[in-house]
Amino acid sequence: MKRFATGALCALFLLAGCGNDPGVDIASIPVQPRSADLQFVNLVSDSPEIFFLVGTVQQVLQFGEASLFDQLVTGEYELSAGYRDAAGEQVLIIDAEPVVLEDRDLITYYLTGTLANLVLQSQAFVDPQFDTSLTGTTVEVWFVNASSDAEEIDVYLTA
Repeated sequence: MKRFATGALCALFLLAGCGNDPGVDIASIPVQPRSADLQFVNLVSDSPEIFFLVGTVQQVLQFGEASLFDQLVTGEYELSAGYRDAAGEQVLIIDAEPVVLEDRDLITYYLTGTLANLVLQSQAFVDPQFDTSLTGTTVEVWFVNASSDAEEIDVYLTA
């Protein structure tokens, strides 16, 4: 019986070694799509709630509010923004503004000014995990003036 078990085991190993399994096909492993992060800020002092829409991302923000970062697959999109007037009608203030998102982008779009004089700006940030020039003691700081009538402000940073 021992001989039979040993012979069967050897035959099994011999057959297993004769297969033509090419191994793991790297092309069959799903790759996570490249993505970018977007944030929106409403700094329009006389605005009602403003909605921002890019791709599948929609945010509704009051004056002074900022959204969390939303993730989208990289590519070309259009940014639209607007509000509802007193009669409940939708008023577009930005209509199909082109937006190009690249891998690892961290972009904040913010509206400043007034409804009569809007300014759309964006600020791209570098994610510290992908920028080797940033160290543990480096901080990226930016300021936006939300006042509708001030032209300049002074900002002082002290350590």
